Amino acid sequence: MKKRWLLFLLFAGGNSVGLAQQLPALGDQYTEHMQLRDTAMGLMGFGDTYYPAKTISIHNVLFWIGIGKETGKVRYIWTKDPAFTLQGQKVIQRKLSEFKNKGEVKLYGGFSHYLPLDSGWYAAFRFDEINDSSKVLAVFKFDFQGYRY
Repeated sequence: MKKRWLLFLLFAGGNSVGLAQQLPALGDQYTEHMQLRDTAMGLMGFGDTYYPAKTISIHNVLFWIGIGKETGKVRYIWTKDPAFTLQGQKVIQRKLSEFKNKGEVKLYGGFSHYLPLDSGWYAAFRFDEINDSSKVLAVFKFDFQGYRY
């Protein structure tokens, strides 16, 4: 009986290790428990907004997290890591023509063309020209609803 409990605890403990480190959600208050690493880089948001950035690697994907200066809240999440997947499919370097909703691509002047994806993610393309062969350069999360232009 003792051996069964020991095996159960080993397996249960092993499964929870990866769950401790998660990608924060937009609007989360930044805390040291998020295990983000400092970086000298910042993220340029929409308009003239600049967010000091921190990094985190989750499932071998490197993310940059933009933290609001005044609020200390997560405002922006961004990655260009080719290992990033949504629903089991890689996104970085996919062509616009491969997306069913390609007609929903929008231009945010001076930033990029972007396309809404699943789970609140957006695909970012070049800002100058876009066509069916344009490739995803990065993916990001940003609260467009809460953003004041």
